[in-house]
Amino acid sequence: MSFEAHLSREMVGSERLRVTILAASFALIALMVILFTWLFRDSPVPFLRSPDALRGILHAMGGLIAYELWVRFMLGHMMRRGKAPPAALRYLNALIETSLPSLLVVMLTREFEPPAVLLGPAVFLYAVFIVLSTLRLDFALSAFTGLVAVQLRRKIRRAFRAQQERERVISAFGQQVSPQIVDELLKQGPEIVSRRSFVCVMFMDIRNFTPLVENRSPEEIVALQNEVFGTAVEVVNRHHGVINQFLGDGFMATFGAPISSGNDCSNALAAARELISKVKVRVGIGLHAGEAVTGNVGSAERKQYSVTGNVVILASRIEQLNKDFDSQLLVSSEVLERCAGHGATALGPVHVKGREQPIEIYKVA
Repeated sequence: MSFEAHLSREMVGSERLRVTILAASFALIALMVILFTWLFRDSPVPFLRSPDALRGILHAMGGLIAYELWVRFMLGHMMRRGKAPPAALRYLNALIETSLPSLLVVMLTREFEPPAVLLGPAVFLYAVFIVLSTLRLDFALSAFTGLVAVQLRRKIRRAFRAQQERERVISAFGQQVSPQIVDELLKQGPEIVSRRSFVCVMFMDIRNFTPLVENRSPEEIVALQNEVFGTAVEVVNRHHGVINQFLGDGFMATFGAPISSGNDCSNALAAARELISKVKVRVGIGLHAGEAVTGNVGSAERKQYSVTGNVVILASRIEQLNKDFDSQLLVSSEVLERCAGHGATALGPVHVKGREQPIEIYKVA
C-alpha cells in the first residue's frame, strides 16, 4: 500500500473516531438533561420551563446523534472501498458540525436566561469541536473549523448583547414612557421623526383632589396616585393607548401615535369607560380626535415624545367641562362619529375656553 493510500485510510479512521466521540457527547448531554429534569421534577422552580421542552431537546439531540452516526457509517463505507471523502464534502461537514453548538445554545435560551447559557457548558462545545478537529489530520480543515467556531461564537455573543441592551432600555424607560414608545425608539433610534397623525386624545382628572388629600400624609397621597395611575396605565396600554404624561392629579393619553390600531377612537372610548368602572375615586375624562404633530420635542441634551396641536387643547377643555355638566365622561362629535353603539347623550353646541366657535359635546357617563 502506498504512503498516500495509507495516510488517506488513517485520516478516514481518525475522522470516524472523531464523529464517534461527538455522537457520544450528544448522547451524554441528552442523558444529563433527562437526569436533571427527573431530579428537579418536584421542585418549585423546575429544570425546564415548559412541559414540551424536554421532548424538543431530546428530539434535537437525537437528530444530532443520528447525523454523526450517519457520517460514521458513510466514512466506514468509504474506508472499506479504499476511498477518502472529497475535500468539499469534508469542509461542508465541518461547517455543519461547527454550527451545531449554536443550534443548541439557541434552544437552551428558550428555557434558561441567556447570560446563564452563555456561561454554561453548551458554549464550551465550541472548544470541543476545535480540539477534535485535530483528529481530521488536516491543518487547513482544522483551521477552518476553528475559524468558523470562533466567528459563530462571536455572532451569538453580539446577538445576546443586543438583546440585553434592548432589555436594558426597556427596563430603564419602560416605567417612564409607554412600551410602544420604547419600541419606536428602538426601531428608529433616539430620534422619532415628527409627523402629522390622526389621534384621539384623552385627559383624565381626579375630581376634588385637593380636599381629597387635605388630611393625608405625603406617603398616603403617593399611594393614592400610584393606585389610580397603576390602573390607568394597565387599562390604557391594553387598549393600545399611550400615557404621554402625568399631571399631578391626572394624565394625558394618546390613541393612534406612535402606533395606530386602526380604531383608535373606539379604543379610547372603551378605555375611558373601563377607567370609570375600575378607578375607586371619582374622575372626569374628556376625549377629542383630530390631526396632531407627534414626535420628539426638545434640545440635544433632553428630548420628550410629544403630541402637539389643537386636538390636545380641546381634549383638555372638554375634560374640564365635566364640572359644569356633573359628568364623568364627555366626548366630541369627532370621536363619536368613529364609534358604534356609544349610547351618548347630546349636549348641543358648547363654547369652550379659548375658542370662538362652539363644538358638539356628548355625555357618555
